Amino acid sequence: MSFHPRMFSLVKGFSPLNDVASLSLDEIVLDYWQVDSQLGARGRYVSMHPRLVFMLDDRKLLLRRHKTDDPCAAAAFYIPAGFEIRSGVDQVGVLRHLDVHLSAKCLRSILGPKAALHTPIFLGDLEDVQPFVEVLTKECVWPERARDHVKTLTHALVLELFRNLPTNVYKAVGDTKIDPVRLENAVLEHAARGISVDDLARHFALSRSQFDR
Repeated sequence: MSFHPRMFSLVKGFSPLNDVASLSLDEIVLDYWQVDSQLGARGRYVSMHPRLVFMLDDRKLLLRRHKTDDPCAAAAFYIPAGFEIRSGVDQVGVLRHLDVHLSAKCLRSILGPKAALHTPIFLGDLEDVQPFVEVLTKECVWPERARDHVKTLTHALVLELFRNLPTNVYKAVGDTKIDPVRLENAVLEHAARGISVDDLARHFALSRSQFDR
């Protein structure tokens, strides 16, 4: 049976510039989107399956769990199945992004039995995953590689995103509890050049007031 991701969305101010370019693999669907974002563009989304999103062209989405939360600017993010997320934009214009939809079974097989699949991930930039994102985006538009090759690259993309968890994961939107060990590690990591309180708040995707609390 083919894998068909299901997602419910309510958007305003986002207009597709062309049809989505999709590539279907075993229990994985890659979607490449190009949309125009207008002033005040926003959306609400909940997917029935795990979803990863990678923003292109150094763009970011402003994400929050609840309407009253402070937004987190993310260039790459993982959203667990059934997790509702709200999005906005930091600037108007064309947005390009690659969405990776997977079945929970597939994601578990890639990451292993101990992976925390119920915790969202928000990264401030693409970092090490950018080469994989660029290749897979091209494959959606102009397929050249064998399906098994593309599947392997997709698995590598997922592994690279989750590999960043120990030091680079941003806290779930609205979650202001900070692990003291992670806080200490962040300070020690930047001890040589110094790190401000504002920088630490951004590191944990919190506002200054949330971090102070």
